[in-house]
Amino acid sequence: MKYLLSFFTLTVFFQINAQQLTLVTSLSDTLKETSGLIKINDRIITFNDSGNSPELYEVDTLNGSVLRTVVIENASNIDWEAITKDDQFIYIGDFGNNSGSRTDLMIYKISIQDYLTTVNDIVSVDCIQFSYADQIDFTPAPYVTNYDAEAMISLGDSLYVFTKNWGDSHSNIYAIPKTPGAYSVNRIDSINPQGYITGATYNSITNTVLLSGYTVFSCFLVELSSFSGNNFSNGVLNRYDLTLPSGYSYQTEGILTLNENYLYISSELGQGGASGLFSLQLDAFVGLQTKT
Repeated sequence: MKYLLSFFTLTVFFQINAQQLTLVTSLSDTLKETSGLIKINDRIITFNDSGNSPELYEVDTLNGSVLRTVVIENASNIDWEAITKDDQFIYIGDFGNNSGSRTDLMIYKISIQDYLTTVNDIVSVDCIQFSYADQIDFTPAPYVTNYDAEAMISLGDSLYVFTKNWGDSHSNIYAIPKTPGAYSVNRIDSINPQGYITGATYNSITNTVLLSGYTVFSCFLVELSSFSGNNFSNGVLNRYDLTLPSGYSYQTEGILTLNENYLYISSELGQGGASGLFSLQLDAFVGLQTKT
């Protein structure tokens, strides 16, 4: 793929007052490292991140327990950090890279039909391997790299990975084909969320991308709107500060759009609190942003 160099004026808005997330449920100890969310046939699905089992979990939104566990038999969980889907497949991003030294970045591709119909709760995957074409140094550099990533969306015939830049708090965007294979991918875009991006979801109803993230002491939501094609930075970036109920971690990781106005966001254990599943009404932000 070619590196697409674009020139644009990005309009940025920031929220005046922080918006409170509403607790849906605490999550069970099995899900304390939840890192992503999708929904299939009214089933909320998540997983745990680095070093955990290669499994997907269906969550009971009434009490946070696990309703079903599906094992991925030919995958490993080096550092699963993102999940998305299209009409036919689930995609799991094993590309967490805190030290910037990984050479085995992977996206696992699972048939939704297989996931729904397996009789023994075991499924197989195809593999999409990739590397960042602009990375030339793989010397371990924990928490300063710009080649970590925890967010991914499906849009059209591509997957888009949004990096978690420890070095400059930006997020670079890479397009990856959905066809199994090995790819060297070029950066196609970049945004400045002023924090660490940890999750992403695409809302096809409103043609917006919603990103979860956190800073040293708080969490936030970024909304990308009014963009064309995959030129995400040529539209409007709204950034909203969020607060959580007392006792819950502000390390928000998973994000899922349920309709044009309603979100689920999950946080993992750590950063001062427990793991939980939360809801958010987007229309609560109307009139709260100011141009900078």
